[in-house]
Amino acid sequence: MLKSQSFRDAPNLLFNIKNDLNEQKNLIDSTKSEVVKVKEYLRQHIKDTFNFDEVEQKRIKWTNRLAEKFPLGIPKTIKDGMGII
Repeated sequence: MLKSQSFRDAPNLLFNIKNDLNEQKNLIDSTKSEVVKVKEYLRQHIKDTFNFDEVEQKRIKWTNRLAEKFPLGIPKTIKDGMGII
């Protein structure tokens, strides 16, 4: 069983998760015919069905919503048992 990970600005990854559970050997450059067939299928499938720009815009939108809902930061005054810090 092969697992593929594709990235816009980084090398793609391909692992045999049945024989390599820790994903230590990247098969992306393998020339074995069965691996080449799977790579070509996956490459075409990703090209036909996945839009990196669309996903990035959704991620930005979701991140902004989360930032609004759960703002980070430290209050200007924090009360502890000893007074205001």
